[in-house]
Amino acid sequence: MRKKKYLFVYPDFEYRVDTNKNKTRIYEKGGWYNEGIAQLAAVVEEEGWEVDMIHLLRPVSQKEFLAEIERIKPDVVGMNVRTDVFPYCEKVAKWLDGKGIHVMAGSYHPSIYPDQVIKWRGLNSLVIGEAELPLKEFLKRYPDLGDQKISSFWFKNEDEKIVKNKPCAIAENLDELPFPKFNLFNFQNLLSSKSKSALAIITRGCPYRCTYCWNNFHASLYPKGSKFVRYRSAANAIEYLKRLIKAFPEVQRLKFLDDILPMYTEWRKEFRTKYIKEIHIPFFCNFRANFLTEDVAKMLKEMGCLFIFFGVESGNQKILNDILKRGMTLDIMRDAFKNCRKYGIKTISYNIIGIPHEKPENLIETLKFNAEIKPTQAIPMIFCPYPGTELTDMAVAAGYYDPNKSRNQYVSCVMNDFPPNHVLFAATFFREFFRAYQIAFSLPKPLSMLTEAIIDRIFLSNLVPRKLLSQSKIKFVSLRNKLAFFIKRNFKFLYIFITQKVLSR
Repeated sequence: MRKKKYLFVYPDFEYRVDTNKNKTRIYEKGGWYNEGIAQLAAVVEEEGWEVDMIHLLRPVSQKEFLAEIERIKPDVVGMNVRTDVFPYCEKVAKWLDGKGIHVMAGSYHPSIYPDQVIKWRGLNSLVIGEAELPLKEFLKRYPDLGDQKISSFWFKNEDEKIVKNKPCAIAENLDELPFPKFNLFNFQNLLSSKSKSALAIITRGCPYRCTYCWNNFHASLYPKGSKFVRYRSAANAIEYLKRLIKAFPEVQRLKFLDDILPMYTEWRKEFRTKYIKEIHIPFFCNFRANFLTEDVAKMLKEMGCLFIFFGVESGNQKILNDILKRGMTLDIMRDAFKNCRKYGIKTISYNIIGIPHEKPENLIETLKFNAEIKPTQAIPMIFCPYPGTELTDMAVAAGYYDPNKSRNQYVSCVMNDFPPNHVLFAATFFREFFRAYQIAFSLPKPLSMLTEAIIDRIFLSNLVPRKLLSQSKIKFVSLRNKLAFFIKRNFKFLYIFITQKVLSR
């Protein structure tokens, strides 16, 4: 008897709107591992279905796509729909209309905009939030879905009638889920694999409610009292990593994508011991500064931590408290970066530019704070109003952002006190100003104060041709990135050599 077949469609590329070219859409090629798809594939396989995936590294034509559908012959197609590719996903659903295949959508965009997505021609259903438990129920019942009462699912019938089910309880024990189907992905062709790195996730959720983060909306989907922050047991996490390494034996570095590694005392003691003994691969990870005590920094170094990524976001305490709701002080962040330097762990600071109600003077505070804490790298990111977040609602309420209007390619939030050209200039030359302040702070005091004042005036001066400078640097960086991408794709060993040299600095 033929097994039923489930096909994942993963549009793994990025669309960007270029307002300088009549608002045409351009895309950047992808090539990334997706934990959600790998985890769901394991659930599908556990239910006795065959699993396949079309991993789209670029947009393909209807003819190309349908040729793959004809080859695979799936019973059900599940699309991973991110907001930046939803127009393409809508086209894919339309291509599948009338093919006798049940087409469903999941991930961020359907969870935030279910009323929009369920109307797509060719789409039969969508799932809101985490899908392991509801998909399991769907697979057990398919094709006889009966009354269509499956939690977290919305269904659209032939008469366009829509059945809306409330989200089900969240999967609280991650150890009970099957391990992700890592071999669904061709690790040799993934971008991260070109530098022999692998991505790993051993937790879900975050206990904090920063206003710019998806986690706020995500947590609100589930019944009150749900355990949103979850992590694999230490033993289960180690087994997870062993299976990942088996799927990609060439791996030389791990990058944990978890919001925060679970550093609860007993868990971290057990995980540390097992990691050093059974895994001991150098790794990168995200961390919150208020968790990075000296003891934790020492432990991470013993385990082989190379880099820690911190969300600094702003050097202005009022913005951190009242607008971003970060729940930490600048002094806490100072201590975290100091602890990392003490144990030789390199650091990366993430910073948001163009935060609603931010002024150029506030951004100068951020630049100076980075110069003070001395991260190995400081990464600027222009505020992007993600749907469903409190900070986006704040921007809309203030009149800085209209989600119904087309927006600038780079700057979405338009403020009179911090206009788009200045925001783009600040982001484009963030590293240069950050390093300039570092040099200024290293000088003898009288000269230091003078140099600092000069840098302030340059940053704030309207005589600086910000637009011209920004566009020139963006073109230069674009050419450099294209060269790096070309090397990564075609000269893997050269790319690995360059990457390892950069990491060893």
